[in-house]
Order: sequence, then C-alpha cells, then structure tokens
Amino acid sequence: MMMINHLSSRSRRLFIRCAAMAAMFAFGSASAQLLNRGGGLIYDTQLKVTWLQDANYARTSGAHPTGRMTFKQARAWAASLAYFDTVRGVTLTGWRLPKTRPVNGVSFDWFGLGPDGSGMVNGGSDVGYWISAPGSVFAGSKGSELAHLHYSTLRNRGYCGQPGFVGTASCDTTSPNPLNMGFGWGGTPYVFNNGPFTNLVSGLYWGGDLPSPRTAYPDRGAFGFNFGIGLQHAYDTKTTMYVWAVRDGDVTAVTLPPSTPPPAVPANPTLSVKTAGGKGLVTSDTGGIDCGKSCSTSLPAGTVVRLTATPEPGVVFVNWSGACVGTVPVCTLALGASKSVTANFNK
Repeated sequence: MMMINHLSSRSRRLFIRCAAMAAMFAFGSASAQLLNRGGGLIYDTQLKVTWLQDANYARTSGAHPTGRMTFKQARAWAASLAYFDTVRGVTLTGWRLPKTRPVNGVSFDWFGLGPDGSGMVNGGSDVGYWISAPGSVFAGSKGSELAHLHYSTLRNRGYCGQPGFVGTASCDTTSPNPLNMGFGWGGTPYVFNNGPFTNLVSGLYWGGDLPSPRTAYPDRGAFGFNFGIGLQHAYDTKTTMYVWAVRDGDVTAVTLPPSTPPPAVPANPTLSVKTAGGKGLVTSDTGGIDCGKSCSTSLPAGTVVRLTATPEPGVVFVNWSGACVGTVPVCTLALGASKSVTANFNK
C-alpha cells in the first residue's frame, strides 16, 4: 500500500476512515444481492447461485494445505465436494467452479480490444479489468461469475483503467488508476469490500475453462480472476490458484429429508394375556384380567398393572414371555402402548 507517512496523523486517519466508509457503503448495496442462508452459505440473487461463505474452504476444511490447486485438481475437488448444511440438516452436492462466458454474450474477445479498442481497461473484453462493472462497456454482464461478484455486487475496483475509459488498451501511466492501491502510480489507501465472505484472498481464483477451438492462447486452458487487482485473464492449467466452489440455485429450495413422526400412542392401549403349556391362571390387580387361556383389557395409557401367574395343582410356572420376562410369577408393567404377555406353565 502507498506510503502516507509524509501526511499528518490527522490526514492519515481521514484517509483510512474514508476508505472504510466506502467499503461499508459498498457492502450495503451488496447485502441486497447476497443473502446469508446460514450454515456457511450465501445466495447470490443476481447470478442465482449459492457461494460458499468461506472463499478458501479447501484449506480451512483440511482438504488442501494451502487451498491453491491446478485447474484439474480444482475442478475435481469442487465436483466431489459434499458440504453439510448445518441449518437444513442436508448434505449438498453438485458444486462446480465459477463459470466464465463471453462478457458480450456472444463470443470471446481474446485480445483485450473491446468495441472501442480499450477493452482491457474499461470492461469491454474478456481479458482485462472492470468486466461487468457499473458504467463499463457491458455493465452488469453475468458472463463471468467471479468478475460480476467482484465488480457488480461487491463494487470493488480494478487496478487500472476505469469504466467508460477510451484510450490505450495497455495498463500503463497513461491509463487512469482509480484503484489507488499505491503499487501503481500513487493514490489514497483503498479498502476492498469482502461483503459477507470470509477468507477471500487477494489473489488468483480459477474460473471456467477456455473453449476450443480459439484464436488465442493455445498454450493456456482456463480463466483465472485476480481479486487483488480485479483482472481476468487466461492461464496455463498447471498454474496453482485458489478454488471457490459455487452451486446453482438457492439452498432454501433443497428438498429436506422427510422426518419420521413418532408412533402414535393410543389413549387406551390394550393388554393381552394368554397362557401356554400347562394349565394356570393369570390375574391382575387392576383392569379385570382373570383368565386361564386368553383375555384382554383396555386401560388408560400410563396405567401400571401387576400380573400374577398361578399354576393349577401339579403344574409348575416356568416363565413369562412377551412384555413380561423372568421366572418370578409376578410381573409389573406400565401401559404406554398395547402389550402382549404370555405366562408359560409346565405340565
């Protein structure tokens, strides 16, 4: 950043305060287009896609030590990503790299010329600055999802040139430098607006692959977008860049897995009792159970019933089965639902 030590302390504070206010204003306009859905997911109402809130999730999730990958690695990582949405309780798949399509909506301009020959520095071509920015040649273009996010939504600036600028197509001292980062040709400090995103790196992020056949860059295979300077260009696919996964649609439209309702508890569950083997009798202290072969009764849910098994002379009680267990001829149970009990006797 530009050295401002020659300024008074009051002036330095004023510069920084103005830069911070500019970033806050930009975020206010972006917040209407970027909706925080919770669970680390941001819905972009303009592009109709969902961004990961963590712009370097590949690193923070532990999938990659730095988050910088080749184009092949980046595309494979995004395609295989299974992200658990903690708010809706579902695992989201179908992730991809941000798309890069012609800014003019028809065909790619590889040479940075644009309609007036100044495309590289006024948003008029697919390689350059200010792509889709307000006031640019193709303002609001959704061809490049990364450029649209940087310029149209977050309202960040480019390293050189400006929307509507007409002049040299190169980024040199004759081109305006409204970015004012201090590494160009001087200017006041500038604070980038990251909006609701975290870990958004001021560096290169992979975009879409280059179409084939094409009239330029035969040794390169994919687009990259530099969030540090607002530049989109073509790169060798073996270059390592950061990866930002994006997903079509809004997560609020995801069909949630059906919940299984708890089983209904009858108001008056049934207690069914029978005997097996030798002859005997089962009685209860409530509900009127008094049977030798089988019987049943309905009682209010929660009723505690004590059953007693009594064998006939010469017969031995063996055990209970069903809702009662054990070899003691007395069983106590609570009716939370309908239950069946068998008293087993030995001839």
